[in-house]
Amino acid sequence: MSLIVERISKRFGRKKGIEKVSFVTGPGEIVAVLGPSGAGKTTLMRVVSGEWPPTEGYIRVNGAPLTAFSRHLIASTGDQRMVFRGFTGSGYHRIWRLLYPQFDDALFFGFVSRFSWDLSRRIDTIPMGERSLFLTLGALACRPLLVLIDEPFQHLTPREREVLCKILRSYADDHCATVILASAELYEQERIFDRVIILKDGKLLCSTRLDEARRTYRLVPGVEDSGDFLVIGPVLAEKLVFTEEPVGRIPTLQEIVNGYLNGAASEKEGVT
Repeated sequence: MSLIVERISKRFGRKKGIEKVSFVTGPGEIVAVLGPSGAGKTTLMRVVSGEWPPTEGYIRVNGAPLTAFSRHLIASTGDQRMVFRGFTGSGYHRIWRLLYPQFDDALFFGFVSRFSWDLSRRIDTIPMGERSLFLTLGALACRPLLVLIDEPFQHLTPREREVLCKILRSYADDHCATVILASAELYEQERIFDRVIILKDGKLLCSTRLDEARRTYRLVPGVEDSGDFLVIGPVLAEKLVFTEEPVGRIPTLQEIVNGYLNGAASEKEGVT
């Protein structure tokens, strides 16, 4: 599934949630949306999911406008993991089957068995980590082509995070689905991402495939002359630069994000 987001903005009265954000994803990509609190991550997720209409710009899914795309092919979970009071796991199962004609019972009950879920329990009474897993994996059982999960690993144990990473990677690969994950920190899960989007103050700082980033970004000592390199921003005692020359060292995802955030801060404050 392909997704094109073109210069979308979302305003709330005079307040700007996101401003002129653009990016493209390809089939089977897992995308990390990163940035500090208030960067616009949740707003972007809600606009791309179709929950909120953009103030301007457009979104196309498989070449068609988002408004014309079948809603049952999109699934999302919010960062608060809000649930219906009094509903059991079985109740959610019935709702998902009604809303999503392609709901995969075999996949769902595979998750039920794997995590030993008791479907007779009320979802609003179970621990937040278990609730988060239930809603996330329930969304996958709906077999959507576009999956959006805000704070996917919050409240999970290290073991649960590892298992969820494998499930998300397999789902994207097997169904050519686009999976978009948003959080302030997703660095431990770097290995499963194909693309990273960095936001700050509602503005897009960077959208790049990670394999391309590892080829074109380098960290060099801060005392070195940057020469003809494009300096993105400082990262502790080093500088993140854009170059294909084999200088310095290859940065981690966290260092790429910090370089962009620090560079944006320096530019805003007028620091050279």
